[in-house]
Amino acid sequence: MYKILIKYSNNRNMNLWEIYGISTTSTSGKTIFTEFETDDIDILEAELLKLDKEFGHKQIKVIKEIDANYSVDVTDTDIADDKNVDEVTNNEDVL
Repeated sequence: MYKILIKYSNNRNMNLWEIYGISTTSTSGKTIFTEFETDDIDILEAELLKLDKEFGHKQIKVIKEIDANYSVDVTDTDIADDKNVDEVTNNEDVL
């Protein structure tokens, strides 16, 4: 899924990026923001051409959202065996 970021500067001269999307207001007055996202390169290109005219290419970034699954195995082991316990005890006696 491709998304677009638009650069803006705040009053502290910080360059920040915000997600590009469309805000719509319902009849009840509630504003809903919908992020622009697409997998279609042609739709992305058309939107980028439109935004380039409005903001300029230096103010636009395209990001690709990647889904990833990670598997983590956690093994419970004894941290200190008998030898390490003796070393810790000896070191504590020295202190």
